[in-house]
Amino acid sequence: VRLSEDRSLEAAAHKSWHGPGAVGVGEFVRVFSISAGEWVDGKITKLLEDDSVRVEYEVGEQWCGKTLKLHCDHLMIPSRSPSPSGDSSTSGAPCKELDPGWSGLGREQARKLLTKKEHDMAEKVREHDLWVAANLAMQGSEQAVCDLLSMKSQNVEGAANIIGDHPPDVQIPSFMKRQGSKHHGDHPLDVQIPSFMKRPGEVSSSMKELQRREPTKWAMTFRQWNKVVNECKDRALYMELRLKKPFDKFVSIYDINDYFVKPWTRSTGCGIALHMNPHGLEAEIMISHAWGEDVEECQRALQARFRESGFHDGSAVWFCTFAQYQPGDRRGPTIKEQLECVPGSSPFKCVIESVNTMVVVHTTKADLYSRLWCVHELDEALALEKSVIPAMSEEYKRDIREEYHLALRMGGSRADAEKAAGLTVQTARAGCGKDDKAMLMKQIFARPGGFDRIDESIKRFRTRAVLQDRALGKALEQCVRSLRH
Repeated sequence: VRLSEDRSLEAAAHKSWHGPGAVGVGEFVRVFSISAGEWVDGKITKLLEDDSVRVEYEVGEQWCGKTLKLHCDHLMIPSRSPSPSGDSSTSGAPCKELDPGWSGLGREQARKLLTKKEHDMAEKVREHDLWVAANLAMQGSEQAVCDLLSMKSQNVEGAANIIGDHPPDVQIPSFMKRQGSKHHGDHPLDVQIPSFMKRPGEVSSSMKELQRREPTKWAMTFRQWNKVVNECKDRALYMELRLKKPFDKFVSIYDINDYFVKPWTRSTGCGIALHMNPHGLEAEIMISHAWGEDVEECQRALQARFRESGFHDGSAVWFCTFAQYQPGDRRGPTIKEQLECVPGSSPFKCVIESVNTMVVVHTTKADLYSRLWCVHELDEALALEKSVIPAMSEEYKRDIREEYHLALRMGGSRADAEKAAGLTVQTARAGCGKDDKAMLMKQIFARPGGFDRIDESIKRFRTRAVLQDRALGKALEQCVRSLRH
């Protein structure tokens, strides 16, 4: 694709170092990386109608990209220009970078770059984080803007001043807006709230009371659950979060909580579930999951399980990330207060008691039974003789089967194959906060068999789920027999 006949684009290339002529996709250029503080090699990947081009380049081992005007001082076409001097203070038209170029240096490296320029602020790590976020927000990072708003809500020293004195020329990301008639958290920048969410002034006292007193009503339909996840996936911020991951490019439940759930619910006193069901919705299915998992893989696993089990989209599911009030901003109950809202019990136990089914999500990015709270949930479900159904992603089942087959082919026993495939676990090694860990371990040890009993239950339902295909089970049995003979 060439634009040699595009007069507007040719006119835009008015600088002597751009020169006349065509600009094409795949052409190699030099780009000044603000994060790296130097010129780097890149290439044009897309031509845009507003005299701009999309360029991609490498900084260290990370792949970055940004949209630049053709006459921007941070873009140079070597075949028509002199070699860059390395000095970013070039003359000419101001640079207009339409989206962030910082994509993989990571906070530690970015912090080092800022420390050189802001050495007087190197006393506290939190101050570093604050100024890193401020600089990245000024480059257009939506994630950094969310970080700033979160720091302000946590009363981090200096955050309110930065946000309150926002420079007028800072480019505000597309999903942010200037403070208007509706405030959300009393900060000058306002997060664009989805239409299915309520503003602080629209949340009733009865909703807030439900959030403090009745955990079994913090549920939402599975259709609503998918709507929330899809809303997150449709935001530009979601893609930014994915691209900034150094290795596996996925968005975790932790990310969903920090960059969507908290900003959307901040100052309202209610979790997402009550926003969508103001009168509360009695839970029917408890979903137990790991926060470190890929939210898209989790969604696929749950959708497949609902189809296979005949659950309908209107089923009321209890999903802790969306059920609890997460911001911890004093406008609503803290997580600790919500965990203690039922005297002598926990919201998880109350919900498990009220439902007939608990679905446990298995994905490749995180093992839910590395979290002691998930072990506790299973322990309660087993003690109450509830139906425990695994929701396993296809990736998870594939990985288990491959490891299981490999161990058998290499001469291992069935027990060896179960260990290699991760069918066996050691829940006694699961972690959580120190205060919670003592309490949860005490409850588990109070029941006969303790962690060993739970480990055996996990092994049984994981093995059943993976070997439920008769053809696969037969093939495994034949493999074992052939190895023995």
